[in-house]
Amino acid sequence: FNKILFLKMSSRVLFIYCILLSILFLFVYGEETTIKAYQGGVDSINGDDTVIQPVDFEILYFKSKGRAEVLRLLASVGQLNWKNKLIPDDTGPWSPAGKWSDLKTSLPYHQVPALYEKGKHVLTQTLAIARYLAFKGNLLPETIDKQTRCDEFVHGAVDLRSILMKYERNPASTEDEMDARAMLSNYMANLNRAIQKHRDESQTGYLFSKIHYCDIYVYDVLSLAKDLLHTDYTPLFYTGLVDNLYQAVDNHPLVKAYHQSELSINQIIK
Repeated sequence: FNKILFLKMSSRVLFIYCILLSILFLFVYGEETTIKAYQGGVDSINGDDTVIQPVDFEILYFKSKGRAEVLRLLASVGQLNWKNKLIPDDTGPWSPAGKWSDLKTSLPYHQVPALYEKGKHVLTQTLAIARYLAFKGNLLPETIDKQTRCDEFVHGAVDLRSILMKYERNPASTEDEMDARAMLSNYMANLNRAIQKHRDESQTGYLFSKIHYCDIYVYDVLSLAKDLLHTDYTPLFYTGLVDNLYQAVDNHPLVKAYHQSELSINQIIK
């Protein structure tokens, strides 16, 4: 009887051990596979497709950062299965009218960026896409109060982006450059006060205890300002709190992995 009982107990322990081992394998392998999933995979609407594997999301935009870079960062940090769907250079708004007109009319609001999700309707409007990707990637804060505060930081970044992109479209305009620099200076001062007032005490550098979509939005617009205005590091990040946030996002493993992957626009346009 004791031998039978011992064998039954042993088989149960072995069974539980196998289950735990399987779970551990799926967790480790799944995370590794997710990171590898966005090591490549660029699609284009002109038929020159390089499909690495089936994806859940496609981000449609020009071969530039623009309004879509923050979406690419969100999809990457959220570890979503995604790829670029790049608009060919000869299909942009300044190319022959026919191609651009055909593309625009196929999209809600006739605008890009656009998000294609497998089995669902196309989604447009950058903020709507960003929040949806943040939800899918678990990048929204856990409470409605923190989500609202996060949205506040996002909309501040959006205001700055609009001025920066106006100058980007017309770099010869001294007036637009002055407006961009003045807006940046004002934004930095307001951002510093907001971080000082609303950040938690986790000392992570992020606005809250871990990275959320508002951190990524702020990081992206500061990166655009730095690239566009060719601003030295010290004047741009003249406050420690803003610098801490920027560095925390920039050094996040998944952000670094994105910048080094074939999905990164910097890598594509090399």
